[in-house]
This record gives sequence, C-alpha cells and structure tokens, in this order.
Amino acid sequence: KMLKTTIEQILNGWTNATREPFTSHPIANTIRQNLKDEIQKIIRNEYPDFIVVGSAGAGNWANVPWLTILNPKISTSTQDGIYPGYLFRADGSGVYLSLNQGTTNPQKMLGKLEAEKRADKISSTLRTEISGLKEWGTKEISLRANTSLGKSYELPNIVAKFYDAQAVPSEAELVSDLLELMSFYKKIEPLW
Repeated sequence: KMLKTTIEQILNGWTNATREPFTSHPIANTIRQNLKDEIQKIIRNEYPDFIVVGSAGAGNWANVPWLTILNPKISTSTQDGIYPGYLFRADGSGVYLSLNQGTTNPQKMLGKLEAEKRADKISSTLRTEISGLKEWGTKEISLRANTSLGKSYELPNIVAKFYDAQAVPSEAELVSDLLELMSFYKKIEPLW
C-alpha cells in the first residue's frame, strides 16, 4: 500500500461510509491503521519515538476524520501542544496536511476566546521564528465542517497544504511534503 492510494481510498469512501454503521467499518480502519502504518513507514527512521494516531470518530463517525503525529517532547495528546497531521474535509472533497494545535485543554483552562487568541499568537510567532514556514503553505483552512469540534481545527492551523480529492499528488510529492513539514516540526521543539 502507498500513502497516495490510502489517502484516495479515504477520500473516495468517506461520505458513503458516514451513512453506514460505524463499528468495524473498513474506512475507519483505513484511517486508524493503514494510514497510520504508511505514515510510520515514512517517518520512523528519523522520528522513531513519535506517536501516530488516527481517528474516524469515537463510537460514531467524526465530522472531520484526522491523523496526527505527536512529538512526545511537545505533546502526547491531540488536546494540547503542536503537531502535524492530516485533516480530512467533512464532505470528502480533499485533505489538508496541516501543522496544527490542540485546543481542548487550552479552552478548558482559558475559555474559548482566550484560547483562540493564544492559538493565533502561537501561529504568528512560529510563522515568524521558523524560516520558510509561512511560505510553505496556506494559513487558512476550510474543513467544511458542520460540528463545533470539526470547525475547531480551522483556527489553530499554523500552515497547511491542501490536496484535492480529484487530484491527489504523486507519492513522491506527498512524502516530500510530509518530511518537509516534519523538519519544520523538529525546529519547534527547542522553542516549546
């Protein structure tokens, strides 16, 4: 299996899958297992202790399925910290490779508004501090989400690249983008 094939499988099957029972659904397994395996293969030599987690939802379908790569020195949970990952649009029209931030814990501690201000500040600081980061991708992402959880991944995006479901790039480009984003992520560790 290749990363490109796995991403295409998820994008092509997502909207139909969400109309079917969640438990043991092949698309959910593809996100949690196959995508995770592909990512681990690509990053494990350089980042052996990083944690790769994928989710299609807990108990029922997520509005926005995702897979994240956590540097345990920065965060061991998607509820906090900074991490790269894939965020799939709710309508299956595409996926973002995003450098994003966990907002659950900051919101619990600071409230929604302050947590959003903090996320915004972290984003602009990192885009300024890490050379090449702001040119790498786009600041704004649109996940076409219709749940507050799904929408909550948009604002804390630091930088992202969008892959259209109709035109997923080559395996080489997907791998190269991921490794580039991982090298930016590595530069965040000493700042964190």
